[in-house]
Amino acid sequence: MLARCFSLGALAFLGFGCSSASTSETSAGPVGPASFALTSPADGACIAIGTDVTAHVPLAFETTNVVLRPPGACGSYANCGRIALRADGLANNEGASFAVDLVLGKLANPYHDGEIHEGTGKADLLPIEATLLTDSGTPMTDTDGKDLTLNFALAIKPSCE
Repeated sequence: MLARCFSLGALAFLGFGCSSASTSETSAGPVGPASFALTSPADGACIAIGTDVTAHVPLAFETTNVVLRPPGACGSYANCGRIALRADGLANNEGASFAVDLVLGKLANPYHDGEIHEGTGKADLLPIEATLLTDSGTPMTDTDGKDLTLNFALAIKPSCE
């Protein structure tokens, strides 16, 4: 009797516990040249943070022929990865969505008033670099082999009025 119960249990496990459906991805994902653009805020915009020097500023992007996914989640997809941010020359944050937060608390001084300073003749803006990274963490490249990187700057002030 015990052998019969074991056999029925084994058949039930085999019948219901396994599937003939494949879980491997066969899609190569989007094809064509990869690109991305900053959609918000505009380059040179003023962002008011009050006195919260730990504020997060959401940066919105759009992509073409790119799938955004966290590290290790691209599988067989080509043109798949995430967006990495650098601010004031230092690594700041990464994200696998169309909005990635710039973390002001990681900066020595988040305030940049946007005004032209006499000494340099340049506006005091926070320089930001966004790069599309592959699943392995290397920069994606365009059709000319150049890294897909955007450079822009923001004025970060207590008030923009």
